[in-house]
Amino acid sequence: MLLISASYIVIPKNDVILPPLSSKVPKFVLEESPRLGEIIKSRKKYKEFSLSPLMLVSKKRYLYSTGENDLLKVRRGEKLSFTFSIAAQGIEQEVFEEIPRESNTPYGEFYIEIEEVSIVEQHDVRFQLDGKLNIRFETPTLLSTKNMLPPSVKNKKSIPNLNRLIPQPSLIFSFLAKMWNSIAEPKDLIVLGNLEWTPYYIGRISDVLFAETGFSIKPLTVIIGKDDKGVLRRTRGFVGWVKYDYSLPRKYREIVERLLGLATIFGVGRSRGIGFGRVKVENVVEGNRKGEDEG
Repeated sequence: MLLISASYIVIPKNDVILPPLSSKVPKFVLEESPRLGEIIKSRKKYKEFSLSPLMLVSKKRYLYSTGENDLLKVRRGEKLSFTFSIAAQGIEQEVFEEIPRESNTPYGEFYIEIEEVSIVEQHDVRFQLDGKLNIRFETPTLLSTKNMLPPSVKNKKSIPNLNRLIPQPSLIFSFLAKMWNSIAEPKDLIVLGNLEWTPYYIGRISDVLFAETGFSIKPLTVIIGKDDKGVLRRTRGFVGWVKYDYSLPRKYREIVERLLGLATIFGVGRSRGIGFGRVKVENVVEGNRKGEDEG
């Protein structure tokens, strides 16, 4: 399976006010490209898909609205960027380069240019651990309690999706294990005993093998749009960072490194296709006091 990420630069021609969910702008831009537009509109047939919000490059800050009066204003000429990732087979790199150089969207007019395209085979995906682990949750992250629902539970649909506001290791790694196996070819599957139970097992052992040594987590309520009656729709997640110490036997180290590598491409949690759950995974070397203080 190929994991493909493409990043783009977006520059407004005039001062603009972005939609509360700024990922609507890149979605519109991508849909203007005939072949990319087909991928976006038919993404259910693809194994995995994620799209970032717009980022204000000068401040390295993703743009999303946390309140009705929280307007996302961007001045003419300010550089924005976004990233689009997909798991697929049989898609050439050229498809991601076929984007309009200018786009007249419902949210303003923009210049568009491609920045980078990265293609990697899934079996080559790794984040090599060295020192302590730091995970930065750069956009609101939605971790459902159902990630740790045992497969033996009947009538799963009757159990509501509740989002946790604390990034518990079990919720992170069980989610990533499910995502990994959902896109993997048979030779790349991660299996601990039973395939169906593997995400649950990995989640449980993660709570034993990882311990928080520092954190700064902020719960956020984010606007995601309006319903049919014009009422604002909101969801609640968290941003921030957590630093983990860990003790990983060889059997689990390779699995964890694979899953962390996947997170750097697709993020973690629900609604990644509209910009939630973007993460940055980092090693923290012991003795770096600045890193420990700032995460």
